[in-house]
Amino acid sequence: MNLEVGDEETRRGWTGLFRLLARLWLEEVDARLAQILDDAPLGSGWNDSGDSASAGPIADQLESLAVDFCQLFVGPRGHLVPVQSVWQHAALVADPAASMRQWFGLAGYAPPARHRSLFPDHLGIQLDLLAHLLDQQELWAEHPEELAALTATYADTHLAWPAPLLEAVAQRAQTPFYRRLAELTSQALAALKQA
Repeated sequence: MNLEVGDEETRRGWTGLFRLLARLWLEEVDARLAQILDDAPLGSGWNDSGDSASAGPIADQLESLAVDFCQLFVGPRGHLVPVQSVWQHAALVADPAASMRQWFGLAGYAPPARHRSLFPDHLGIQLDLLAHLLDQQELWAEHPEELAALTATYADTHLAWPAPLLEAVAQRAQTPFYRRLAELTSQALAALKQA
């Protein structure tokens, strides 16, 4: 990956995007986030499906979004585990998790307290760490080539795997919102590789 993330303003945009995507992979949408999403420029873009039943504010869909989040990612069975080791090794293995812990130390990153019990190679944690790397403004100002190389290495190591997960989410999601989350995540990761 040749990572050229641009100037400070562009990096802020990438940072905000990946923080939002991380949050959406880590937790159900709550009323506060729904209001923020409804007020954002993308707004109804989360529900672009042509399905009039799903049109309208996200805040009005919290129950169906919670049900969809649970059936997709929580279980009790047949759910999709958004964890790198599951998708790369068909099991919860130590290699990607151990590598992520090393990246935590290298980047000076700690997952949000409420998510520390999750596997370190959970897609939401991985996206949040990417946002953290992109948000290191002083380091980008002082060492742009080195930080670009470091961030590209991280993305190649820990964000090259999710395509099969994203395809499965797009197929199994019961709401346009989670189909759109899979699509936006795929597009953002692809765009970052092209950046």
